[in-house]
Amino acid sequence: MGVRRRRDTVPRMLRTWFQRKNAVALVAGVLILAGLLLTLRLTIVTRDEPWFISVLKIDGPSYIKGMESIAESGDFLNLEDIYHSPGYQMYLGAIDRLYPFERGLFFGLKLLNGLLFLGTIAITVYLGERHVRRNAGWIAGAILALSLDWQVYANLLQGEVLQGFCFALFAWILMREAARVRADGETARVRRKFALPAASLLAAFLTLLQVRYFPLVPLSTAALLLIPAAGGNGSAASRMRAAAWFLGPCLVILGAWSWHQSGREGRALFVSKGSEFRIRVAYNPNATGASYPYPEVVEPTGLRFVLSHPGKVAWLVRERLLYLGNWKRDIWDLGNPVTMHAKQKIVPTALEIPVHVVGTLLFVAGVWLRIRNCHAHGHGSAAIWLYVWILAVVAGPVLVFASSRFLIAALPVMALFQAHALLALARGRHLLE
Repeated sequence: MGVRRRRDTVPRMLRTWFQRKNAVALVAGVLILAGLLLTLRLTIVTRDEPWFISVLKIDGPSYIKGMESIAESGDFLNLEDIYHSPGYQMYLGAIDRLYPFERGLFFGLKLLNGLLFLGTIAITVYLGERHVRRNAGWIAGAILALSLDWQVYANLLQGEVLQGFCFALFAWILMREAARVRADGETARVRRKFALPAASLLAAFLTLLQVRYFPLVPLSTAALLLIPAAGGNGSAASRMRAAAWFLGPCLVILGAWSWHQSGREGRALFVSKGSEFRIRVAYNPNATGASYPYPEVVEPTGLRFVLSHPGKVAWLVRERLLYLGNWKRDIWDLGNPVTMHAKQKIVPTALEIPVHVVGTLLFVAGVWLRIRNCHAHGHGSAAIWLYVWILAVVAGPVLVFASSRFLIAALPVMALFQAHALLALARGRHLLE
């Protein structure tokens, strides 16, 4: 009996230890570390190369020209090119001016991307643990750390990792604010006067990074008008004040920028050039739904095409969703992660498609579960910002044209919902009950 009791005691002790230490968090922490080390290894291997695969240059040469023009003129407003992400050009120009060394700028930018990657993981873990469910944040952090998209784009002269970090920071600020919205008294109102303008500045910067993120502004304004009502209190006047605190700074920045650039170009512009071109490429008989290569544009285009070809428009929306979810490959699909890390080559195989399909299904299941349960758990008002985040990222590609890389900024919040669904499955709950 003594021997049997000893055998029973050891598993019980281990089980107790893991429960106290949170085995899920420990395993996820190891996976997060592994993902960050893989990213750092890729940084060390590629060093000062702004892009280590030619197809992944994308708009990189235009960003370098913008950075160099800022370095020569010291002018952040009168950019030579406002078609290719003026916000990212200004970001690179600022980093270039602050960089303390004569050489190795791109290597330094990659290291900074690694810090943004780490910061995004930390915010994702916090949001999951605080606003989704226990261990969801850790699992989501591990999913994000192991994302080949984030590992690769952290080592490119591209803005996707910066965009994802800004979105995560935006959600963190406003989810904290939403969690406090039930508090009474002047203290809560004073806190909101700092949080909302900070979120507004982030929304403006994201729009300057990519004009397709502008839907974040009206979506956030609508959410601010609805969140107090969801919480059960808050007058119409207080909701209007909250919306004004958010909307005001953002509109001032984007309005002043657009007015200045319109004066330079001699025609009305909103944030950047090329919106008319993008609409013509997206809506014409030769449109394919992919972001590249651009098809030959033939008439009818734009609104005339939408009105005259509603069936083709519905087909295009479907194609964009397939490209966005990586169910259908575009030229920037990263392929096999083993080959990417071993040889820095894009080698797509048939094995990646089922992974993306399963990931999408888990995301949809997680969203459905969260919508069903969020009010019961008392986090309904805070969780709204997760939906605002995903809608803001997805809206532009669905309306214009899509690529799997356009979804990179949304991968942190997708990971949160995927983690939510995985935990529901692990605990024996039926997703379709």
